[in-house]
Amino acid sequence: MSEPTAGHNQRRWVSEDAVLAEMERLNNQSMSLVSDFAIQAPEAAQAEARHKVLRARKVLGAKASGIRGINECEYVAEADEEVSAAYWDRLTKAAILEATREALRSIRTNQDALRTAAASARDGVTGPGWNGSPNASR
Repeated sequence: MSEPTAGHNQRRWVSEDAVLAEMERLNNQSMSLVSDFAIQAPEAAQAEARHKVLRARKVLGAKASGIRGINECEYVAEADEEVSAAYWDRLTKAAILEATREALRSIRTNQDALRTAAASARDGVTGPGWNGSPNASR
């Protein structure tokens, strides 16, 4: 067997037990994140609704005060401190929700890779010391 060339990592062998332990850890982590997501999703939706209601009220208030153009009414609404704070809250909660969603996707991807590694270990194709035939179980 030749030495690994620059830029190539030497293959690392992992036991099936290590793979299963990591899968269990990721499963526990994903369950915790799912619980967080279940709380964050309604909070993000409420923040969005609150922002939209406040903004619409300010736009209508500006219109009622005699400002004719809708663009000008929207500028007045966006300049309002309460609307701005609601928008900030909306964006922050949406970002937290998206970060949780991405963490769940990452865990799912890692679990898929670990399932493949576990299956390969069961088939005896991922580690040194395997003495069987690749077709022995077929």
